[in-house]
Amino acid sequence: MIHEIPEQQKVINCCETSFLVTSRPGRGKTTVALLYAQRQLKEGGLLPSQKVLFLTFSRNGVYQIATTKSKLLDKSVQERLHIATYHSFMWWLLNNFGRYIGLPSVLELIWQTKADGIVHGSSCDLSDIPKHLACHCGGITYKCFAPLTLNLLSSTAIRHCLASLFPVIVVDEFQDTDDEQWEIIKLLSEKTKLCCLADPDQMIHRFRGARDDRLFQFSSEKSAKEYKLQQKCLRTDDYDILNFAEAILDGQLGTEEQRVRWRSRFLRDYRGSKAVSFWLKSTLTDFYKDFNKKKLSRPPSIALAAYSNQNALAIKEELQKTTGRIPNAFNCSVLESEKDESIEDLLLHMSSWFLNRNEQDFCLSSKIIGALLAPRDLSKASTPIKSLFFPEKIISGEVAAKKSAKHVTDLLESNFSGAKNAIELVQYSSATLKAMGSRIATLQTKFDSMLLDDSISNLKTLACQCEGNIEHQLIQLKSRVKNQRIRSCVLDYITPKRATIATSMHKLKGKEFDYVAIYSIPNDQFYSSPEESDLDGRRLLYVSLTRARFDARILYMGTAPPTLISPYL
Repeated sequence: MIHEIPEQQKVINCCETSFLVTSRPGRGKTTVALLYAQRQLKEGGLLPSQKVLFLTFSRNGVYQIATTKSKLLDKSVQERLHIATYHSFMWWLLNNFGRYIGLPSVLELIWQTKADGIVHGSSCDLSDIPKHLACHCGGITYKCFAPLTLNLLSSTAIRHCLASLFPVIVVDEFQDTDDEQWEIIKLLSEKTKLCCLADPDQMIHRFRGARDDRLFQFSSEKSAKEYKLQQKCLRTDDYDILNFAEAILDGQLGTEEQRVRWRSRFLRDYRGSKAVSFWLKSTLTDFYKDFNKKKLSRPPSIALAAYSNQNALAIKEELQKTTGRIPNAFNCSVLESEKDESIEDLLLHMSSWFLNRNEQDFCLSSKIIGALLAPRDLSKASTPIKSLFFPEKIISGEVAAKKSAKHVTDLLESNFSGAKNAIELVQYSSATLKAMGSRIATLQTKFDSMLLDDSISNLKTLACQCEGNIEHQLIQLKSRVKNQRIRSCVLDYITPKRATIATSMHKLKGKEFDYVAIYSIPNDQFYSSPEESDLDGRRLLYVSLTRARFDARILYMGTAPPTLISPYL
């Protein structure tokens, strides 16, 4: 039983105001934290209206905690746990308390391209951008969440209110917090109990602001006591995977017998770029065969991961090939693919413009297209493209649209009438965008990378569900897009897929799969210079391999293998 392990029992009965729980994967950190929360709710003197706040990084993490909660805790306390990602919790804060710092009562989630188009040319300072976006277009990007939340938490009254609601806070994956998240945690926990769960060996988000000294900061600034859990892994009995992963992490070669076994089981040379499809399919086939032997009454979960998002997409493409030594195509979906949905916003603004000729929709359409056409540094855009960021001057005749800008404005100003419903509006807007792409090659390239057809298809599907006259249909369509975006990007947790998925290695964090295969390109480092080092690469390999319950593989090209696995070949 969990209560019989002394290290875990010490955490469950902990009386410190702030404390840190550390261990490697699968040692029961989440389970112990939930039992600690249950004890606080039952015996800690909390009021019936008070809750324990669980903060984690991913929606999958929310799912894992919620699932464990339902199996482990008494029903009387389950509903008193508020489990949230950082983003969903900040979204909740800003929507409920944002009016106290001058934010609109209703906020939308917008994407970076649209935000860039709106902000470029404005006079606001960098620090004023989040509030500028909120107040001028009623929307904010992910990057705005933390600055606005810190602004909100500068209010002593709001901090006291939150402390009264959440007198106990548990933070999962604490080692990956960035400076803003750490400041938010400190402000939230001024008058509360704080439990942080961490594994320093799983700190893989240095590129997002995670720091090696974060645990030391917590211990020193909050006078936190550290509890270390037992070494036995509770997730799997297959210690070969754990030993191999930990050998890579620690830079240890193991015994000759271990290296022979690891090389035979975990490492596969795909022998040239043309053999990638065969070895990916072959690895999948091996996993399926092994799973069938276990005679489980569910489908397997298999992750095929690569260091970059681009190579994760390449995995899906290789599996769909119908040529080569294994001509059969294999089904594979992409896990949490990164997508800028500014294209959907653009189509909605264009639809509204074509229906009502509202100048604001024309201006926003122009600015989004300008941001799509401009280089990353918008100030380096050509003069015609820069003019798209000031559409009011084009409308007034103060500036003449030229070259690319003229193609855009001519098509936006085209006459369209007689649409019977929102679907026809979306179709016309889509055709207009595609016409722009046919005239402006750079724009077409952007459309291809941002999956224009997928956005069009999604809007058409939602438009089919709208009723009433065309004006009401368009209002409903905008509302459905907003709700869909918030639900899928902020509020809901993800139910793990029992299927084959392709993903980046970083997105494996906090998830569990039956099988994991890592596809490496020639000379893969598994880290990005200059911010990171081979320690970060070893950590990433360690995290990725320890996601597997039953088996794992690393696929490499023998002529140029990754340096980190070369000693084991």
